[in-house]
Amino acid sequence: MSFIKKCPECGSINLTYDAHLGEIICNDCGLVIEEKMADTGIDLQGKF
Repeated sequence: MSFIKKCPECGSINLTYDAHLGEIICNDCGLVIEEKMADTGIDLQGKF
């Protein structure tokens, strides 16, 4: 994950990293700047 100093949408530096969701969110405009996909454990090939 790259370090982001400001929001690309509004320019705010008021950012929060939500470890539970794996997201970096701008507290001023609400933009999700970066998100990480979670491993759900589901095999998409249909092999269980």
